[in-house]
Amino acid sequence: MSFGTFDSELRYNHDGTPIVNQPPLVEAENQIYLGLFDKTYETLCALPDEPTAHRTLDELFVALRERKLNSSRDWSAFVALCRRHPLMALLHQDPFTVRAYSKPRGYAGDAVMMDYIYGREEQWAPPPADPVGRQIFNFTTQAPASEGVRARRAFIATKIDRLAEERRYPHILSIASGTCARSACPRPSGAGRPADLWRSMPMPSAWPKSGDLTACTE
Repeated sequence: MSFGTFDSELRYNHDGTPIVNQPPLVEAENQIYLGLFDKTYETLCALPDEPTAHRTLDELFVALRERKLNSSRDWSAFVALCRRHPLMALLHQDPFTVRAYSKPRGYAGDAVMMDYIYGREEQWAPPPADPVGRQIFNFTTQAPASEGVRARRAFIATKIDRLAEERRYPHILSIASGTCARSACPRPSGAGRPADLWRSMPMPSAWPKSGDLTACTE
């Protein structure tokens, strides 16, 4: 199956307006990428085993990254080309990918996305998705960017734990750190310490205000 001919005669800008007279080299490169999109689409639709699915997605990510790094003024046109391919709708069956794209709260990386990332370590149930979406979700939440978020959380948690060991009631300023769900807080480090207090709280929707926290530690 090939979807490469759907855009072989007309190219479109990012806003959907058609563009013409692309340089032959750019046109040839675009056709190569369309072939890659066709291959990726067909492979994922066949529901391969997880290693094959991850290898296929990794090849796609690496190729797109190289295209982005080596692009100049034609990047917007290439993005429009990508968005017209059926592969986009297939990738959006992954809850992580579609949320990053749609930004329902106005920005990527909101609390729900963080839960998708932290959920792998916390063994939370993944969000609903069809089989293709689940395979892609398993890939995106294991990708280096997601691993980096989990590593950052562990680093900060360790810092807070050490501080709690050194001081009876340390003051910790949290800026733009989201809901600070209990999964993101340090591991217990002694009775009455902040780590124990935070991990004993319910999930964010029922968390007390900062004044209540102060009262709890006194």
